[in-house]
Amino acid sequence: MSRGNPTGLPRKGFTLVEALTALMVLSALVRLSIPGVQEVVARAEAARALADIRAVKGALEAYRTDHGRIPSEIGSAATSSELEPYLPNGFSFNRGRYRMDLHVWSLPSGLPHQPHARTVVGLALSTPDPVFAAALYGLAAESLPRLVLGNAQVFILDVE
Repeated sequence: MSRGNPTGLPRKGFTLVEALTALMVLSALVRLSIPGVQEVVARAEAARALADIRAVKGALEAYRTDHGRIPSEIGSAATSSELEPYLPNGFSFNRGRYRMDLHVWSLPSGLPHQPHARTVVGLALSTPDPVFAAALYGLAAESLPRLVLGNAQVFILDVE
C-alpha cells in the first residue's frame, strides 16, 4: 500500500520539508553575499571621499591663486568662511560615514627635503568604519600623500 496522495491526483505545492530546505539554501546565499555588497558600497563611498578631498584641494589652490596665501582661519574647515566660496555648492565636511577636518601645521625648521617649507595643510578624514577605511586606503594608495593616525587618514594638500 502506497502512502501517496489519497485522491490519486498529482500533488500541488511543496511539503514543509521542501520549503524549509529552500529557505535554508537562500539564507546561506544571502549570508555569503552581504560582505561583498558591503565592500562594494564602501568602495563607492571611498570614491566619493576622494572626490571630496580633491574638491577641498582644488578650493585651496583657487584661494591661493586669488589671494597669494592659504586661508588664515582654517582651524575648523567646516566653519572656514574664507574657503567656502571656493567649494562646490552644498559641500559638507561631515558626510555621515566619514568626517573631514582641515589642519594647518607651522614648521619653523621646514621639512627635511624642503627646508624652505614653513606650512603644511592636511585634511584629516576620520571614520569608525574599518571596511570604509580599508577601501579608502586602497583607492588612495598612489594618488595623494597621506599619514594614517588611528582611525584617521591625513591627506597632505599643500606645502607652503
